[in-house]
Amino acid sequence: WVGTSQRGLNRFDPTTEQFPRYQHDPADPHTLSNNQVINVLEDRAGELWIGTMGGGLNKFNRETMKFTRYQHVATDPHSLGHNSVISICEDHTGTLWLGTIGGLDKFDRKNNQFVHYTTKHGLPSDPIMGILEDEQGRLWLSTANGLSRFDPRTESFRNYNVSDGLQSNTFLNFSAYSKSQSGEMFFGGSN
Repeated sequence: WVGTSQRGLNRFDPTTEQFPRYQHDPADPHTLSNNQVINVLEDRAGELWIGTMGGGLNKFNRETMKFTRYQHVATDPHSLGHNSVISICEDHTGTLWLGTIGGLDKFDRKNNQFVHYTTKHGLPSDPIMGILEDEQGRLWLSTANGLSRFDPRTESFRNYNVSDGLQSNTFLNFSAYSKSQSGEMFFGGSN
């Protein structure tokens, strides 16, 4: 599965060595919501989640070949917080966490509702570039203004900046973030 900057979601077919393409069709609400795909996550259940720039979150059903869209609705406080979904993480409990331009979102799959966390709740900035989970179940978030550790149990943030030894306070859109097998975390930034 490959997310592209303008051509939607692509799947490599090793048999034909071709890339079938799934793209946005304005006339069909069951297509991809936006052709600018930022990230793709396959969860433990094998469901495919696609974050887009400006189109929100999509879930792809491989059997029906249809997409379910989750988007921001200004009148619904339980909708997605922002339609630009930069990072997606499934934690050890199976909860989906979304890093958006507008903050951190927790997705309640049973009720199809989102809980939002922003600078009002303690984030150093609203844009969340990357999300990784540590061995204690805490989330580490690279942001536009430093690194933040979020404890889902207490819903509290601990923020880090250059005075704590960071390369810079700036972690950029589409920056690398990865966790090694030993648990070490890496976040790409401006320096």
